[in-house]
Amino acid sequence: VEYIQLAAEYKPAVNLGQGFPDYHAPKHVTQALSEITGHPRLVQNLSKIYSPLIGREIDPINEILVTSGAYEALFSAILEPFFDCYDFMIKSASGVPKFIALKPKKTSGTVTSADWELDFNELASLFNERTKMIILNTPHNPLGKAFTQSELEQIAALCKKHNALCLSDEVYEWMTFSVTGWKTGWAYGPASLMKNLQVEAVARSFEVELARINSPDCYLYSLARELLPKRDYLLKILRDNGFNPTFAKEAGVLAIPPTAFYSEGHKHLGEDYARFCFI
Repeated sequence: VEYIQLAAEYKPAVNLGQGFPDYHAPKHVTQALSEITGHPRLVQNLSKIYSPLIGREIDPINEILVTSGAYEALFSAILEPFFDCYDFMIKSASGVPKFIALKPKKTSGTVTSADWELDFNELASLFNERTKMIILNTPHNPLGKAFTQSELEQIAALCKKHNALCLSDEVYEWMTFSVTGWKTGWAYGPASLMKNLQVEAVARSFEVELARINSPDCYLYSLARELLPKRDYLLKILRDNGFNPTFAKEAGVLAIPPTAFYSEGHKHLGEDYARFCFI
């Protein structure tokens, strides 16, 4: 909401806030879209992709949910900064959100996404007998942080200790097919949970990528390589020209203020940063 108001006020010439790809999806994706097929094919291909990642076979029919957009797949806990839908989703399900902020371990020199860390003692203090779930976002929006195995194991240990669910939002694991706006998302989990929650050009697209999953040509990996020079170029421009709060107004370039990703008590943590999208 804050971002939309800012965009409406300044009417930027260049919008580097929202992630709208400026290039087409792969040809095999658009071709499949013109030859729509059914739901079973999609969940079967999703099972083939994610089963090797978690070390067990995922039942495509009973353990995978396909939704109209990733929001529905998330509808169910919050590490800050966070995507703004989490808070609303928890409250609409009569839940009470609790917040813990990722904080940079250093504030000078080159600060990367890996420098933002959780205080696990603080996190542990938020768990009690009423805790039902924690939402984990990795890779993280807006920081870009990919949680380490050690961090994930500490979170898992807390969930086991308190019999709490971990909802892992991994929408940026792969930026699948550059199809922002197509509104197809998915979630996988134990059948006992998915049965209470229970589209198909995407299925054919996955079949193409599954056939070359270990190849550098696989879109799930090639897209990241394509984005690296874009990121580096944007970083160079910002370093060479500097950035300040009046940047949007003076240069007509708009970024998202990270304060929009925090609860009221933690908004000050995002005041010195800006999120740029280079997709």
